[in-house]
Order: sequence, then C-alpha cells, then structure tokens
Amino acid sequence: MRRQLLELIRCPYCETGLSVSEVFEEQDGEVLRGLVKCECSEFAILEGILNLKADHVAEYFRRLVKEGRQREALGLSLGRYADTLAESVCRVATALESNGTYYGVLGKTMLGLLKARARHEYKRRTSKGATFYSLMGGGGYQTYLKHRFSSPTFWSLYAYVPVLKQKRERILDLCCGTGHASFVISACVEPRELVCADNMFGSLYAARKYFAPQAQFVCLDANCPLPFRDGVFTSVLMLDAFHLVQARASLAHEMERILSAQGLLLVPHLHNSLKYNPSAGKPLTPSGWAGLFHRLAVKGIPEAALVEDFMLRDRLDLTRDYPEDEMDSSDAVHLVGSADSTLLKVFEEVSREFLSQRRNPVINPTYQIDRRQGEVILRRQFPSESFRKEYPLAEKHLPEECSLSGGLAEVVTGTSLSASIDRLSEEDSRKLEDLMRKFVVVNVPEGYC
Repeated sequence: MRRQLLELIRCPYCETGLSVSEVFEEQDGEVLRGLVKCECSEFAILEGILNLKADHVAEYFRRLVKEGRQREALGLSLGRYADTLAESVCRVATALESNGTYYGVLGKTMLGLLKARARHEYKRRTSKGATFYSLMGGGGYQTYLKHRFSSPTFWSLYAYVPVLKQKRERILDLCCGTGHASFVISACVEPRELVCADNMFGSLYAARKYFAPQAQFVCLDANCPLPFRDGVFTSVLMLDAFHLVQARASLAHEMERILSAQGLLLVPHLHNSLKYNPSAGKPLTPSGWAGLFHRLAVKGIPEAALVEDFMLRDRLDLTRDYPEDEMDSSDAVHLVGSADSTLLKVFEEVSREFLSQRRNPVINPTYQIDRRQGEVILRRQFPSESFRKEYPLAEKHLPEECSLSGGLAEVVTGTSLSASIDRLSEEDSRKLEDLMRKFVVVNVPEGYC
C-alpha cells in the first residue's frame, strides 16, 4: 500500500483520515506489512493489502499482524471458508477466551485449530510453483473463476477498453474478485494508478500475485460507505458484482461520490430480475438499476446487443437508446454514465488493444487439445452443463472445433503458445488473430495455468 494512496482513503466507519501507526516491512515507499489508524479503529496491512473490514476475522487478523505472526494471518485469510467458518470460530473463541479458565482453554484450543488450518493454507497458497488454475477447486465459484476468460459476461470488458483509456488517470476496480478485469485494465488500458477493492482478502492476494501486481489493494465491505475521499477516481468499474451487494442504493450513491466530475462509471453485467438466472443474487429490473443513480445520468445497454456488436462488428455504440421492452427482455444489462458527453459516441475497432496483447497466449481452457499428424485439434468442452446453460452466448460464439496446422500448430506447447509466435508467417499471424477474436486463444497472466 503506497503511503500517497493512504491520503485518499478514510475510515468507512467514522470518516476520519488514516495514518500509518506502525511499519514492520516497507519497500520502495510501499507498506507491505504494518498498521494504520483513524480516530476509531486500527487496521492491518499485509502483503501490501489494506484490510478495512470490521468483523471478528479482521480483528484477529490485525492481532496476528501486530504480533509478527504474518504467516498465520495470511493463511487465515486465504482459506476457502475465510468468511464463514473462520468468522464463526473467531467469534466463539474470542468470547470463550474471556470467560474463565475452562472456557479460556477451550477458546485457545479452537484458535489453535484455526491457526493450524491457516498454516496449511499459507503453505498451499504461497507455493512458488502453484498456478492460479491449480489452486482453484471444482466448486461452482472456482469453476467460474477458472473459466472467466471463456465467459461472454467478461468479453464485454474488452469493448470498453477505448473508453477507459480516455479516463485512465486513476481507476477503481470495485468488487474485483481475483483480478481478471484488473489484468485486462493493466495490460490494455495502462492506467496511471489502479486500485483493486474486494470483500475477500484471499481474492485480493490472488489478484496481486497473478493478475495485477502493480495495483493497490483494499479489502472492504461494499455494504458500508466506500473508504475513499470525494472525486478521487476518473473511472469506476464494477463488473458482475452489483447484484451481490445488499446495500445497492447506498453503494450507487457512494460510486457517484468518489467519481471525478467528468469521470466514467461502468457497471457491466447486472442481473435482470425479470429473467431467470441460476446465480441471480439480488437482481433488479433494468429501470430499477438505472434508478439507483441520481447525480449521474446513466445509459442502459442490453448485454447481448453489446457482445454481438463487439464480436461481429468490432465496435461499441454508446449513442443508441434501447426501447424498454428490449431492455426488459435482456438476461443482463450494462450501465454507462459520465458527465463527459464526448464519451457517448461509436467506438470502432475496439479489439485493437486486446489483440495486440500476446505476452502469454494460451489455448482457452474450455478446449480439449489433441495432436494428429502435424495438426492440433481443439474441441470445445464446457466445464459443466450448468456453465453451458448459464452462458448461451459462449456456446454461440466459441467454435465447437478448430484445426491448427503448419507454423501455428508448431508453436502450441501443451496449453501455451511459445514465444516463437513473433516469427509466425503473415498468414499464420492473421489466423492467430482470428483465434484471439473468437477467444479460442486468450492472453493470460504468467502463472495462470
């Protein structure tokens, strides 16, 4: 956490400023491990991530950091059940610790078991050879994360790259998850400063390790006031997350508050309560979502229309007004808002930036890879039937089968494309670009899979 960024952050509970109270580890002006305080509380920084949550896990986390037990603190926050099991154990154990000898021993025993689990998670998650893909389990959310680059709900982000480039001074990726969008923003938009915020410390750790190591990270509860001063962000992005927040009206107000006067608000993939969704969260109607914003005029866009425009015509149209019935019949909608009217135009050739990103291209994990007589055969295989049903646009636009031959087949090593892609013939280079347009080949961070 850079000290300069702390000047833009305030306590979400008392709204007073934060100051560094103790530093245990610092590098190049960035506090990697330490404590900050406001008038009401003290918060911990670990691995450069500021934890502003106020639950029992966050308090125990702060105690461990203060006592120099950073491995236990990190392991505690990296477990798959850090927000459920650990919270329950910490709450009960903390209460028992102060209730007599027998209960005190019981409380210490419970915390001991929690620390053992934390040490196991620390070892598993911090292993140098562990890829992001290998750390994900087989549950629904883990499958979603592993195949994020295969999802049309994510593809739409690439269409917004030229818009974000016009407002890239300081960007907030709110509820960023493990950082897939932050990776695209870092690579394609190249903001002067990127701030990643999420409810899960473990997700932010993964984002920092794999997806956006140069960003700044804040662990927060989006149901509380956002911990940033007024007007500090030129862009605020919240992708595929608003429907998971309970306090949607107050969060909309907060996003408007922290956005600069001519800033850009992007809220892609909002679930529509008029349509069935297996992972609905707490959806609203399209007009209900738009009605949350009062200071900023927002434009609604049906997601399918935006994705089709991007995939088939390589453009983003922010001038078109969609009729109410088309919005209401969309599975998901996007909201775009800015007081800068120059942004509301048609952007052509919007894929240019992401097609130029070939630092670590891999075969989309959705495809099985077979080699046959000098060819590489790719066959689409969705991770589950529920994934296929939830993302019909993926089934529509991801080819069922592809055949790679010649020089293009030669650069495929395992699931990766070797560095020799720079020496492909002009024809094979065009074929590679076509595979990237169709998301058969995707650019991913180092250590992803």
